[in-house]
Amino acid sequence: MIVAPMPGAGATGTPPSPAARVRRMTAAETLDEAVDLYRGRPGLVFGLTVAADAPLAASVALLVFLPELWPGGDLGYRRAVHVLALGLAVAAAARFVVGGAVAEAVAGMAGGARPDGPRCLRAALARSPVLVASGFLSWLAVAAGAALAVAPGLLVAALAALLAPVAVLEGGALTPTLRRGLGLAWGAYPRLLAHALFLLMAWAVVSIDLMLGASAAIYLAGAGLHLELGSLDQWASPGNLRWLLAVGLVVFLLLDPFLWTVRALVYLETRARHEGLDLLDRVRQVREAASTGETGASAAPLPGEAG
Repeated sequence: MIVAPMPGAGATGTPPSPAARVRRMTAAETLDEAVDLYRGRPGLVFGLTVAADAPLAASVALLVFLPELWPGGDLGYRRAVHVLALGLAVAAAARFVVGGAVAEAVAGMAGGARPDGPRCLRAALARSPVLVASGFLSWLAVAAGAALAVAPGLLVAALAALLAPVAVLEGGALTPTLRRGLGLAWGAYPRLLAHALFLLMAWAVVSIDLMLGASAAIYLAGAGLHLELGSLDQWASPGNLRWLLAVGLVVFLLLDPFLWTVRALVYLETRARHEGLDLLDRVRQVREAASTGETGASAAPLPGEAG
């Protein structure tokens, strides 16, 4: 069996110890561990993702709202559409790179290190061609599945979930990355699909709650406090699809960091489950301790050892 290199070396200079946090986990335990990792460095993960997600959400919103902001189909309007479409593509490419940076950060945090954003981002930028190419290929596959129904698109999205961690943490060209990422995802497919369904339901529930809460607050401000809101109360009604899109984009900004954290953690957990990544790391610790003259008690114990 060929085992890929230890993840996380790019962010910390030396390979971290994934065994410190990674073990064989159920889907629920993986989500709990992802929450703990995200809470440990929320500024790092959120800062990395929002740098790409904010322009992406803004490009989508402007493309949808452009007919209202710029009525008519003159030449300037068509040029604006082209510029926004180009901006959307650039922001999407940046999101794929940021996903790799989050994977690098999660690998370091899972090993007990404190990776910093610039180093994680540099590690992802070094792999940006593969990250961007695999990301757009996965989007095309998801779009093709979603054209049939929502369920096929969700199934394809779960299958492509581990491409970014593989691209950054293992290296390799595009074709080996696709083969490796799809192979690992197939072995973890039930858990990946459960995570995708959970995050989709979380996005829907939070979006609906936020939309209804904001709509109720606007209505009470107008009716109860007799404030002049113009057409705001009509625009922010639950039946307005543009209002629903705006709220959904805000929730996307909040949940996307957690999505990338879960994917990176599932990658590490899958390698621990199928390739013994945690055991290999403990063996490496023992060998390093022996080579430096440390006693066995200072190294991480192997499974089955006492104490």
